[in-house]
Amino acid sequence: MKKVIVNKVIFRVDSGAHIGIGHLMRCLTLAEGFYDNDFEVFFLTKRHYGHFINIIPNKFNVQVMSNFVEGTDGSEEINDYESWLGNDLAVEINECNEFIKKVGDQDTLLVIDHYGLSHKFESKVISNNIFAIDDIFRSHNCNFLLDQNISASEEKYRSKAVSSNCKYLMGPSFAMLRKDFLPYRESKLSEKSEVKNILVSFGGSDEKCDSLKLVKAFEGVSGIKLHVTVVLKKEHPSYSEINSIGESLEHDFRLIDFCEDFPALMAASDLFIGAGGSTSWERCFLGLPAVIVSSALNQDLICQSLSDKEIVIFLGKSEDVSIELWVNELNKVISGDYCLLKMSSRAKDIVDGLGVSRIVNLVTN
Repeated sequence: MKKVIVNKVIFRVDSGAHIGIGHLMRCLTLAEGFYDNDFEVFFLTKRHYGHFINIIPNKFNVQVMSNFVEGTDGSEEINDYESWLGNDLAVEINECNEFIKKVGDQDTLLVIDHYGLSHKFESKVISNNIFAIDDIFRSHNCNFLLDQNISASEEKYRSKAVSSNCKYLMGPSFAMLRKDFLPYRESKLSEKSEVKNILVSFGGSDEKCDSLKLVKAFEGVSGIKLHVTVVLKKEHPSYSEINSIGESLEHDFRLIDFCEDFPALMAASDLFIGAGGSTSWERCFLGLPAVIVSSALNQDLICQSLSDKEIVIFLGKSEDVSIELWVNELNKVISGDYCLLKMSSRAKDIVDGLGVSRIVNLVTN
């Protein structure tokens, strides 16, 4: 394994209405780790419909790629990952190589977190130091391969003909947790199991409108006054309708846009409701009980693995969960049918918050 001796890192990652925000968020978290270790950080990204490029801090260098990628129109399958590129792979390779030559050289560390880019892309880019992030067991040609999920398996990746000199970083011990979460871990050790403060987030895009379905379900929850906070991008097409329904509830309700202080929101909550994406590891670190659905194909295995270990209450695929099922589950959780304290304890056992430092140490040493 060639030691990384450079002090530059390029992140090739996208975000958008159909991609979501999770890939970008975990790259931003890892970027902070490299930045704190004196790396100059670059982001190479595209303007997808509903992108989140604006949340990348100014201290990082951002290069927006040439083509704009439209959102899906219903006829296009959002899990056709190669279509996420919006152009030919050869064009993608050329633009990435030109950027590498512009800001660095062949020894520049290239981090790739993109379902549309795997071994074909990695074999053609000029970087000798490729760090791939994955969670759906694709084939890679890289120096480092990270899968932070509880279902991660080196054996499964090897069966996909991953390059022989690859260093594997598998499992939640490498979970990329923002350092903003670290001060809040102890505050979640409370012995109370009563649910009053509920945090709702179905990801940055919530393309399947799960937030709307859930807020309607709260109309069927009575007998206790809840404090419900829903986090949703203001540009979401159902934002106004969700706000209108929420304000009519007998519960305290607030709808807020994407916020920087998500760790504080989580720490102040008794229960999380949402999708089983990258926030899973933040919830586990804090020991925050959760009721989740899978809102994308890549979330299915994560959700099921966490459910098998009794860390979450998993209701199934988003499209299969009705308002009536949400009402039923909400009432069961609030009435104490589930042991949330045990769920919290199990969750905290799998994530210790040191994942980013482990990753940076392995790459640089």
